[in-house]
Amino acid sequence: MIQTIVLLLGGLFALYVIVDLLPGGLGQIFDVASDHGKFAFSEWKDGKAQPVDWGLALSTKTGTMMLLFGLTAWLTEYSANQNTVQRYCAAKSTKEARRAMYICAASSLPIWAFYMFLGTSLFVFFQAFPVTEATEILEGTRKAEHIFPYFISHYLPAGVTGFVIAAALAAAMSSLDSSINAISAVGVVDIYKRHLSPGRGDRHYLNVARSITAAVSVFMMLGAWYLTQAETKTLQDAATILASLLGGGLLSMYLIGFLTRKGDARAVWAGIVATMLFTAWTILSKNEVLPEMLSVPFDLYYTGIIGNVVMFIVVYLMATWFRPNRNIDDMTIWK
Repeated sequence: MIQTIVLLLGGLFALYVIVDLLPGGLGQIFDVASDHGKFAFSEWKDGKAQPVDWGLALSTKTGTMMLLFGLTAWLTEYSANQNTVQRYCAAKSTKEARRAMYICAASSLPIWAFYMFLGTSLFVFFQAFPVTEATEILEGTRKAEHIFPYFISHYLPAGVTGFVIAAALAAAMSSLDSSINAISAVGVVDIYKRHLSPGRGDRHYLNVARSITAAVSVFMMLGAWYLTQAETKTLQDAATILASLLGGGLLSMYLIGFLTRKGDARAVWAGIVATMLFTAWTILSKNEVLPEMLSVPFDLYYTGIIGNVVMFIVVYLMATWFRPNRNIDDMTIWK
């Protein structure tokens, strides 16, 4: 809760400073942004907004395909991601978990829209007060993530600077702490305690969890350092591709369990293997390791969508051959 409050107040402080410094205030933001197509569905190319194609295609990014991709990604996030599932499980009751979901659904879009508007406001601000760093970002020679830190360090007054930096750290921590906790919980409960060292005391498992947390934290820092050096369009773009590659099939695995009475662990393992092979083919192809005749005909963004299709088909087919070895009737929506 504190992270959320600091995150929102920090963004509001930044927007207030932008509006205060611009000669035309808030109206100038809307006027300039509209003239440059910043409020339309568009793609940024060659320093300006280009209209989005709304066709169906796997080789290019279109508005329709981005909507399908977003639907797949967020259904995965809110049904199959341990970060979210552990929050459901921590709620006092199903009613409270459902209430939390409603609050999330009601607040997420406004918060995201606000920060996108803040980015648009920065675009207008540096149109009015151009600097080399902002120009290089618009030209694509400097990473887009640099613009907000540059604004914070050069234009915000003392005191407010620290608060906005705290807001940025709150945004990062709200995701990182959940991820670290999820990895630690799964590593100890589902792997270490179940298969490697059952029957030990709670103190032992707590120490293992701390060790996993430390190792994961170091790995995350190394990954962050690598991303700062890597040639990426934006961190959001890189994160989207990674989530699509690593999360492909996860949603279908849960949908099979929720919507059908078919299958068990054997069928799911077959689907996991098939999806991992599919993802490996995608990665090798995009890195030009495979011959051209084996190259993938789709954008990396769509790996997750197609991976879910692969997972669902393979699991469903295998489930028709393997009858469940336990009663799963009460584990689906049909009972």
